[in-house]
Amino acid sequence: MYADRRCNSPRALYNLFASFIETKGKEYLIKVGLNQKLEPTIIQTIHRYG
Repeated sequence: MYADRRCNSPRALYNLFASFIETKGKEYLIKVGLNQKLEPTIIQTIHRYG
């Protein structure tokens, strides 16, 4: 689902979420599940603030 998206650094996580984060006017708590290869297997919005 998120092919070629290794999350092995803070910058890699930012790049994964940049398009979502930069267009929102509110704060979100998001959970990311990673497999053993540090690839996202699930991305879930937990809570929206504001």
